Amino acid sequence: MKSTKTEEGVSIEAIEARNVIDGLALVEHMKATGNKTYPFGKSGLPAASSVQAAAINAEADRLLESHDAVADLALSEGVYQAVLGNYDRVASTYDAYARGNFPPEPDIIHTPLNGIGITHRFGLHLAAGSDPAVSPVPTVTMTPRAQAEPALNNWLAQILPPLDQVACVVAFKEAATGLDKTQPVTLRNLGLQP
Repeated sequence: MKSTKTEEGVSIEAIEARNVIDGLALVEHMKATGNKTYPFGKSGLPAASSVQAAAINAEADRLLESHDAVADLALSEGVYQAVLGNYDRVASTYDAYARGNFPPEPDIIHTPLNGIGITHRFGLHLAAGSDPAVSPVPTVTMTPRAQAEPALNNWLAQILPPLDQVACVVAFKEAATGLDKTQPVTLRNLGLQP
């Protein structure tokens, strides 16, 4: 990694940034004082227009929500580990959050793999002897997939809504005029079998 130096020969990486704040300190200040709008009861901050103050307040609200979400996750993980009897993990999790260190990956977000697996089986009786050349939908010719399993195609034609009722609207720019156009397209227009 290339290091850039100032005119005085000091590495830029070594210069303290002056345009950042400690987000955790700001959250703790807002919660302790109840000042949740700019300038948060602090002196020495530059004046802000109403638009700037609104943007800063919106970001401060997001910061508070993120802080609450992390606190909820830490509490949930601690309770989860305590229920499992893993008290060392509870202590290490809370200690990592309290010290501002990178916490261990929470186990509460993983779906447990143990338990009893249940398999549901069902049967579907399809009419035998369906003609692969006869379409269950008038005016729509049989497709290769429908011909491969005509009994399933006939059953789906009874279950699904009519093909002219399943539609979407396509928006496009007409090449000849350059105008924006919309056109409804149904499954019947596409010539699809169920």
